[in-house]
Amino acid sequence: MQRPEPSSTGTRPAGPGPKVLALLDDIERLAGHPQRLNDWQKDRWASLHAHHATHSAWYRDRLQQSCIAPDSPVSWDQAQRIKLVTRADLQREVDRAFVTPPQSHGAVYVTQTSGSTGEPVRVARTERCQQFWMAYGLREHQWWNRDFSRSLFVIRANLDTRFIAQKTWGSPASLLATTGAGYAASMSLSTAELALLIEELRPGYLLVYPNVLVALLQQYQAWNKTPRGLLQVRTMGETLGPGLRNQVRDDWGVETADTYSSQEAGVIAIECPSGSYHVMAENLIVEVLKPDGTPCAPGETGEVVITDLHNYATPLIRYAIGDVAEVGGPCACGRHLPTLTKIHGRVRNLITYPDGSKRWPRVGFDRFRDVAPITQYQVVQHAVDDVEVRLVCSPLSVQQETALNQIICTALESPFPLRFTYWPGGIPRRSNGKYEEVISLLKAVPLS
Repeated sequence: MQRPEPSSTGTRPAGPGPKVLALLDDIERLAGHPQRLNDWQKDRWASLHAHHATHSAWYRDRLQQSCIAPDSPVSWDQAQRIKLVTRADLQREVDRAFVTPPQSHGAVYVTQTSGSTGEPVRVARTERCQQFWMAYGLREHQWWNRDFSRSLFVIRANLDTRFIAQKTWGSPASLLATTGAGYAASMSLSTAELALLIEELRPGYLLVYPNVLVALLQQYQAWNKTPRGLLQVRTMGETLGPGLRNQVRDDWGVETADTYSSQEAGVIAIECPSGSYHVMAENLIVEVLKPDGTPCAPGETGEVVITDLHNYATPLIRYAIGDVAEVGGPCACGRHLPTLTKIHGRVRNLITYPDGSKRWPRVGFDRFRDVAPITQYQVVQHAVDDVEVRLVCSPLSVQQETALNQIICTALESPFPLRFTYWPGGIPRRSNGKYEEVISLLKAVPLS
């Protein structure tokens, strides 16, 4: 396809640069001193609580519902009695949720989530929130010691045009160094078109959703080729499983680096080269809770609950974001930030079993090709006794369906009644470009 020449768009911005670089220095110092980080969180929490208790009637109502006096100081230990906020709460209370922040936090803007759970929400954020987002982007580049002289190619769902070329990576990377060219392509392009662009541009870094990465790996397998000049694949927006990491390493000979973020809270955790996801504790308090509301220990899996310490425009305090993660222990890198071992995905990706329990599903996909050349799948639970398995392949024989049924039910450790449907044109992504391998349509019950 014909592509434009790089333009001057994305040159080094002058406005927020010094503040973001100073913030980067501050957070890196805090990450090396756990006591200072703890004191920082306590101080930021006290200020955040005082602001919203004064200015947010919605937050005051939540305090009263939690039997906490709105006009009194509240320690973080006491704050863990505050009723959780769900996405549905934010939808219902959108008008009452917005408050006026201090002038020192800069301009206010409103962001809307993609609604991958079917519950899009609007959250007001400030320039101060955006500075943390940019500082964490710089932190990730530094942790991975990226070669800024190389080019960056981003594949995105929300581009207004099919392809963009510019002379730099743009902000925030351009705050640190003079970079190579930056390119962005829309996911409206076919997989073959995207792969041809990679072949033509030879980027050093590829930033992509995992579901698009799967399709690109399949395209390169069909071509019996590997991308030339690629140094690293960066992933965002979806769960990055170990199987996909291994396939990128085996097929393309490069490593992956993942970032866990959301529109509402910004960057939540960054994967470091040692393998842990480090929570961005200078800006967020991240709890991982069991169904009974108690905190998970290292190795345990629970629901992610976030408190944004610098959002003075929307009280995102004990916000159940809808994700499931596993708590980690100390990381070999030596940083003193809390860790997550795995980001499993959305709460709605949990399968409900006949006894009412919910589990993270394993469906045995690594064995599907023993039965047939299945290139994509999606499991949708419509009811406890109604599980649809969507397949991208030619219709299977009765014997093949029986074999596949046995593989899936063995992996799920339960004899679910399965029905197979076939999608020869591919399983469509959501409007936000994301793709979920397992979806439960049963009503999710938030933590209490």
